[in-house]
Amino acid sequence: MKQFGNLKIGWFWSLVILNAVNFSCNLTQKQDSTKDEKSNSIQDENQNLSYELINQVIDDHIIQDKAYFLLYQMRFMPFSPHENSDDYLELSKYDSILSDEDIKHIYRQIDDLILSKDFDLQQDRIKNQNITILPILQYNQFRDKILAENKKLAYWEELEKEFHIYEYYSISYPVFSIDQQTAIISFGHHCGSLCGNGSIEIYQRKNGKWVSIKYITNWVS
Repeated sequence: MKQFGNLKIGWFWSLVILNAVNFSCNLTQKQDSTKDEKSNSIQDENQNLSYELINQVIDDHIIQDKAYFLLYQMRFMPFSPHENSDDYLELSKYDSILSDEDIKHIYRQIDDLILSKDFDLQQDRIKNQNITILPILQYNQFRDKILAENKKLAYWEELEKEFHIYEYYSISYPVFSIDQQTAIISFGHHCGSLCGNGSIEIYQRKNGKWVSIKYITNWVS
């Protein structure tokens, strides 16, 4: 895994992160007004499979001998050039892997996750003992405070003051094909305004283990 040097505190990526999270909240409010109220937590019938994949992604991307914070990522990327498209992840390009019905099924799962209030990762499901879940409710309160006080340009300084951290990882909840043997998941490393990387990947379960087979997109700051 690529390692980064000294943090460079600036403004661009702090704006990207805050605006992306703010967009998610606005989208949730808009969809809530047009759909019936959903429960506070999505009912995942495949929880064991979901955390099997989450733990595999953590193993693939995070060094085991250092303590890190992990934040649940509601959306599947911080920004997207195809957000106004029904197929904004361009999954139709992977028709050798995903059927049309798989793609519809995947987007329904993404919508359900966005609409699920107060959903978060479960600490006791994370195998890496060096990983601590940064509670999404606590983070959202911090984000709202930063926005209300117009401190977006000081995001990283304020993050360190609030949580005593200067970097964290983020991960989405996985979404699956109909047969549950193919999944999409997003992962990111955030360590400053000019420091970070991430990707959305397609994983397949082969011989009882999740293996990354395709990158849908990746980003580097």
